[in-house]
Amino acid sequence: MAPPSPTTPARGSAPAWRSAIAGLEQPDTLWSGGETDYAATLNLTVPLSNRPPSLALLMNTLASVRKAKRGLIESGQAIAIAVCKVFHDVEVGQQRIQPACRMLALAQQKLEIERSELHPGLSSASRLSQLEDDLMNAQYSEVDAVSSDENALTSLDQTLATTLEPWHICVERVRR
Repeated sequence: MAPPSPTTPARGSAPAWRSAIAGLEQPDTLWSGGETDYAATLNLTVPLSNRPPSLALLMNTLASVRKAKRGLIESGQAIAIAVCKVFHDVEVGQQRIQPACRMLALAQQKLEIERSELHPGLSSASRLSQLEDDLMNAQYSEVDAVSSDENALTSLDQTLATTLEPWHICVERVRR
């Protein structure tokens, strides 16, 4: 048996909602396939205006403290990430300088050897030109590596001065 519609009266003259309520009160009433459905709602109202002003102030203060702690934790994490990134950049910059210097020294040696072979006729001018280009690229590579390292050191000094110094945090450089 289908539940009565709220807009049409059930059998007899009683409105549909009264029939539905009467059906809920009777556990043997069959709704949709022999199952009995019950529904209940609960509305809870907590008046917030009844709190004493001191309790409201305390709750607001506790919320502000929690917010400030979260902000402090996030700031600490951001500083740690920035410092780690800067130290990594410095380390990478220093690692790039040594290979660039070796590449420059090797390019200079190759060019000197090729120049010494040019006079007896063992080398050509095109090969000499190629080695001069290699030397110039090695010089650019060395300048780029040194510049990158200097930029990383500048960034380190800037990060230490702007993020750690106001908090009285000292970082000691350790040479390996």
